[in-house]
Amino acid sequence: MPGALAALYEECWNGVEFPTRCAVTTARTGDRVELDDVVEIVSRGGGREGLAVRLKNEHPARREHCEQHDFRLVDVLTEAMAFAWVVETGLGSPDFCLDAGRPDIEISGSTWVEVKSIHLSDAEWGVIRQGRSDGDGIPDRTGPMSQEPHPTLLKKINDAWLDGLCKFSRLEPPPPRRPIVWIQIRAFDWPLSEYAAWSRIIEWGGRATESGDAGLVLIAGWDWRTPKYASF
Repeated sequence: MPGALAALYEECWNGVEFPTRCAVTTARTGDRVELDDVVEIVSRGGGREGLAVRLKNEHPARREHCEQHDFRLVDVLTEAMAFAWVVETGLGSPDFCLDAGRPDIEISGSTWVEVKSIHLSDAEWGVIRQGRSDGDGIPDRTGPMSQEPHPTLLKKINDAWLDGLCKFSRLEPPPPRRPIVWIQIRAFDWPLSEYAAWSRIIEWGGRATESGDAGLVLIAGWDWRTPKYASF
């Protein structure tokens, strides 16, 4: 019996075969079961059709497969997590917005949510990619951990925040409640200490939201139910 995510993928790409390491193939084998509850909540909330459209748009079936398709698929699943978070938090009835240039989720009659994913750097992905290519899998590295996030990481997070504010500034009329930027940080490059990184990121979040222009939610990996930081 396929899980909820695997079943949704079959609806989106019925009969289409992808390479072994493709994210669609991985989900079909049940390796993404932690997102089954997200798909179920989105479906109950009326967002299944919109989610399917977003998935198929970002991971085309009739082109040569590339790694960027998988990255964009993860971004759409991040939107699904944000949708589920809105439902579970009781903020209202969300819908996926398919209009280019507008925020990703509209909460009917209330506000908007712009969803962002912060990925590993190209250099870190290169190490992971090489390990997979050699048949060694993802490297398990040990040694001293860095206590300071690289400036590029904080810049990526801040840029995501500013892009959300820019989209909100174009909304007419402005929403009755302040909008929310919802950011998933998937993982950190080696050798950054996760504890130290989140400490600095949460400090940044407090400064970013001081103006009150928008709310902010920061998520670690796939743990969408319990934000690391939330002000909305």
